[in-house]
This record gives sequence, structure tokens and C-alpha cells, in this order.
Amino acid sequence: LVAPVCAGDSPSPCLPKRSRWITNQPLANIVSSKRAEVLLSALMVSPAPGEPSEPAKKMIAEYFDANFSVEYLEAARELFPSLGKNGTLSQVQPAPCRVTEQ
Repeated sequence: LVAPVCAGDSPSPCLPKRSRWITNQPLANIVSSKRAEVLLSALMVSPAPGEPSEPAKKMIAEYFDANFSVEYLEAARELFPSLGKNGTLSQVQPAPCRVTEQ
């Protein structure tokens, strides 16, 4: 079955190796008191952290469209020519971020 591991001529008793089967289990490295929490969090569906939900997008668009003064919208139109004359700030699509290696 499992070969015992002995550390040279030590007086302590030999202990069996930990089974590879147990080690390869996904919950093997998680404390037993936290396993239920990990299982429940894996079963619960949650949105990805980078994607805001539709109600959140709507709230943000309403906030920015309502709280910007004319000067801010003019500056935004200068920065984002795609807005045109009738565009609102909620129509601005952020550019994808680029990761630069240092």
C-alpha cells in the first residue's frame, strides 16, 4: 500500500507517506472548519468581478448624465469626439487597458 518514510536512524517511529489520492483532492489543503464555506461559495453563482451588472451600469449612466454641468460635457466632447453634439457621457466606452511590462 503505502511505503513508510524513515528519517535515517532517528528514534521516532516511521510514519506513512500521505496518500497521493488525498493530496490531489480539491479540498485537501482547506481547513475542515472552512470546507462547507468553500463548497457553498463554489455552488453560488456570482458575477465576475470585472463585469458590472446591468442595473449598476444604468445607475452609473444616470448619475453621470445628471450630475455633470455643461462645462464638463463640453470637455468630455473635446476628449471624446465620437460623442458628437448630442452625445451624453454614459455613451463613452472606456478604452481597453494595456499592461506594460517594466
